[in-house]
Amino acid sequence: MKDIRTVVFDFGGVLIDLDMPETIRQVEELGVPAFGKMLVNHYVCYGFLGEFEKGEVSPDEFRSKIRELAGKPSLTDEAIDKAWCAMLTHVPAYKLDLLLELNKKYRVFMLSNTNKIHIDYSLRKCFYNDGHKLSDYFEKCFLSNEMGLSKPDPTIFKMFLRETGVSPEQTLYIDDAVKNVEAASSLGFKAHLYVPGEDLRKFFSV
Repeated sequence: MKDIRTVVFDFGGVLIDLDMPETIRQVEELGVPAFGKMLVNHYVCYGFLGEFEKGEVSPDEFRSKIRELAGKPSLTDEAIDKAWCAMLTHVPAYKLDLLLELNKKYRVFMLSNTNKIHIDYSLRKCFYNDGHKLSDYFEKCFLSNEMGLSKPDPTIFKMFLRETGVSPEQTLYIDDAVKNVEAASSLGFKAHLYVPGEDLRKFFSV
């Protein structure tokens, strides 16, 4: 870590713990058959879910698609959002404390594949508490739904480098998807493949 000046975190699966089966269960209970096959896993989304992740589909269009698939025009936004966000559990307290400490020594960013419903819910739930705000934890969040790109496309990493001006060789990137780590490594990042349950504090002396 002696040469590291910047730390970049993926969000889902690295900072926030995920319960993918719970969202699959709840969405299928709404009436969407085999929803789990559409998700594939939390690393890659295809079809309209992938488009939603890249901001090509709006939250209202996403909800309309769920109603269409369920054959239930009367499904409320609240019911759909509750089921869709069920996978988002919590950010462990030690990770929040760690982010605050890291900001004293490093530039800290988030670079995440996510959609607007998930990120709005997560940021509100996890980072706006105890008098803190998002900027206490991250200099900036780079989000696929705002950038029109998703990892592992190398272009999203190049956009991040261009906007921040950081050196990839002095940047630690942490992600739980092999292809994302490989893409970052190919551009010179010091990339680490996170294993669920791994203690992030081991990388830092804070």
